[in-house]
Amino acid sequence: MATASISLAKRLWHPHSRSPHPPVFSFVRCLAAEACPSLQETVAPLLPSLEEHHQQKVKKLCALLEQGRQDSAYSILRSLVLFKNSAPFPADLFSAVSRASFLHRSLANLLLIVYVDLKMIAESRETFRLMQKNGVLPSLLSCNKFLEALVSTNMYEEAVEVFHDVVRMGVLPEVFTFNKAIQALMKLGKVDEALDFLEQIERRQRRPDVFTYNVIIDGLCKSKRVDEARHRFDEMIAKGVFPNKVTFNTLIDGLCKSGNLEEGFRLRDRMLATGVAPNLVTYNSLLNGLCRKGMMENTKELLREMEGNGIVPDGFTYSILFDGHSRCGNLDASMELLEGTVKKGIQISAYTCSVLVNGLCKAGKMTEAQSVLKRLMQKGVAPTTVLYNTIVDGYCRVENMEAALLVVEEMEANGVKASRITYNSLLNGYCKMQKVASAEKVFAEMMQKGLTPDVVTYNILLDGHGKVGQFERCFEILEEMKAKGLKLNAITYGSLINCLCKHGKLSEAEIVLREMTGRGDVPNVKVYNALIDGFCKSGNLEDALRFLDELIQNGISPTIVTYNSLINGFCKANRPCEAEELVSRIREEGLTPDVITFNSLIDGYCSRGDTLKALQIYEDITNSSLKPTIVTYHRLINEFVREGKIVEADRLYSQMLEDGLTPDLIIYNLMIHVHSKFGDTQKASSLQVDMIKDGISPDEMTYSSQLMRLCREGKLQEADILFLDMKAKGLLKSGLPYVSLIDGHSRMGNCIGAYHVATEMVAEGFQLSDSKYDELITGLRKEGKGTSRQAPLFVLRRCLTLLLSQPPPQPQTPWLSLSPSHSPAVPGLAVIIVGTRKDSQSYVSVKKKACAEVGIKSFGVDLPEDVSEEELIEKIHEFISNPDLGQCRQDTEST
Repeated sequence: MATASISLAKRLWHPHSRSPHPPVFSFVRCLAAEACPSLQETVAPLLPSLEEHHQQKVKKLCALLEQGRQDSAYSILRSLVLFKNSAPFPADLFSAVSRASFLHRSLANLLLIVYVDLKMIAESRETFRLMQKNGVLPSLLSCNKFLEALVSTNMYEEAVEVFHDVVRMGVLPEVFTFNKAIQALMKLGKVDEALDFLEQIERRQRRPDVFTYNVIIDGLCKSKRVDEARHRFDEMIAKGVFPNKVTFNTLIDGLCKSGNLEEGFRLRDRMLATGVAPNLVTYNSLLNGLCRKGMMENTKELLREMEGNGIVPDGFTYSILFDGHSRCGNLDASMELLEGTVKKGIQISAYTCSVLVNGLCKAGKMTEAQSVLKRLMQKGVAPTTVLYNTIVDGYCRVENMEAALLVVEEMEANGVKASRITYNSLLNGYCKMQKVASAEKVFAEMMQKGLTPDVVTYNILLDGHGKVGQFERCFEILEEMKAKGLKLNAITYGSLINCLCKHGKLSEAEIVLREMTGRGDVPNVKVYNALIDGFCKSGNLEDALRFLDELIQNGISPTIVTYNSLINGFCKANRPCEAEELVSRIREEGLTPDVITFNSLIDGYCSRGDTLKALQIYEDITNSSLKPTIVTYHRLINEFVREGKIVEADRLYSQMLEDGLTPDLIIYNLMIHVHSKFGDTQKASSLQVDMIKDGISPDEMTYSSQLMRLCREGKLQEADILFLDMKAKGLLKSGLPYVSLIDGHSRMGNCIGAYHVATEMVAEGFQLSDSKYDELITGLRKEGKGTSRQAPLFVLRRCLTLLLSQPPPQPQTPWLSLSPSHSPAVPGLAVIIVGTRKDSQSYVSVKKKACAEVGIKSFGVDLPEDVSEEELIEKIHEFISNPDLGQCRQDTEST
């Protein structure tokens, strides 16, 4: 009988045994002693170092192991381990029992199990490595328990390593052993290796269990390989492994997160059909899927079903619903839901509260967010750093820094310490507002409070200074980061390079890139995109293409953003055909051109005047899955307006409205202008009414078109009133309104009115075109008695404008010499009087008298009223060439 018991014990303890692992006490009871030197003899040298009662325990442990009484041995070993400060474990004991081979293995495995059960991971690892070093073969049970301990403490890399070690040592793993290795691999994201282990289970003629498939399905879902997860689900059923609640919930969650709601609900129905009842996890996954899709009405029906099945929503359920309403922009529904939870007496957790507050903050509803927080605090929700940081960040997003600082004061008054994240939000707020001096003060305060800046902190500060062009400080920040041992990342370099490129400092940007690569950091595609875009905008397409080649050589795939920058660059350089060749390259590389790509091409061909080709590209957009944007219509409508093609402009405008696009200020101004100038003035008026209804305020161009329309309709009095209104509002920022009014008066035969507007226009510093001068001069000469005297004045103004817009002639002797050998030229006054106006002659007389009083020369010439333009210009040239007059200037009053 004794012999049979020993034989059974050896079989169960053998590392290759495939018997299910029993609980430790029943398992170790089966262990039996083997003929070997006395274990007590081997540990004798250790006994003097122990206290007497521990000496007795060690002797008893040895005796029990020799007798095969493993339960009792386990208890004694556990008690010795708990007093390990006075016990020589594990290395000394290993050395002492090295002669007792079988009992050595028994003690080693038992010791490993004890350490694992006591969650003493460091000692477990040391024991396993000693077993490995001393050639002690671990049992399957100790391996399984050790692997499980490693996985449960997130030591996934070591768990995989231990699995490989025990297999090399000769242990035959069972399904449980493989499961732990698969679980570790999935946690590490090594999905394909985990799937290979699944195949190994089957090659060893063992059947994976439901835990195996649950881990596999979960890993595939988290890796967004939901179709494969669905395949494994079908596979497990086909192999006779029945899914449990965890299996169904895992796959339902994966399907919902991937957007396949229909399949998720079908699986829920299948779950019910197999007798597995959905639980709170099931419903939360389905609710989350509906919320992600914005199907908030459907959530109500699911909640009713959930409550009908006796399942009470938890805090996570409400977090999902709050987030769903926030995604849909329906914050009123969130507030209504909050009221419902309060009435039902449901306790909202800090996490759920943070979801609601975050949704309000993202929508810019800061007053409501702070009100919700205060209300929930009154209901017992303890404010956390996360909650306060959410509100601080929200105020920073809406650029209300004063309120953000008050929240920081409040959080500290409530005993919640501001964290580095708090200060990062404040820094980000000030930097986005380009208030870098204030950001530096916040940074200094952060340091004074003992908060250590991280890479994110410095990146925010660097980007802020970069955007305002303070690059000296940017480079100081880089040095500070290096001195503190912080690793400069792609965001650090990318932000600086991007800012340098936007400020046209392309050489400096390339130097930073070379430093980045010199430090062994590989630039990402965003860094190269910033450089390519910068060189394209500067017109340096060759260098832009050089960076494209470098990007590809570094094994980085260009994105559609990369090619869009290049295409835009070629189009701006009037090379749209080459830009179109890049579109073919985009498709060859497996990328899809987007609407920005085509908008650039439309702009390029419109710039060349090839509207036919531009329209063809527009048709390509409408015939594809893409939709034209407002920018698409900007350029096309502008081109047709420029060419005066009202029908084509109207057709595009109607198409834009059919596409569901709302006209912006640019579109409205273009359409109002073309109809005011060439088309239906009533339609122009109607468009302006629509524009105001859409909440778009008219600007100078709108008013100029309205002036044009009123003038075309002969409503000069209304046009004059509108002009004065524009002047009062400060909208006369260019000569366009003046020209519209001049045209209106001229068209109605009121040349004097046009003359007065033109006089004011010139006085305000705006230039009148040659054609307008000609029209006014002709009109004034043709006009009746008493008005023709204005014509010579305009002739003179035009001549002076033409001459003085050119560089002055360079005489042989400088007009003003600074050489000691030459005396400075004395200025002189030259006066040309055209016609016989007495007021002009009196004015000139006063000027000449003033010249005589201060000792400068004056020159004058009287020309007849009908003097030709050529004669007048010749006379002006004579005066300009006269060195006695110094630098000639235009004085419109003296004319």
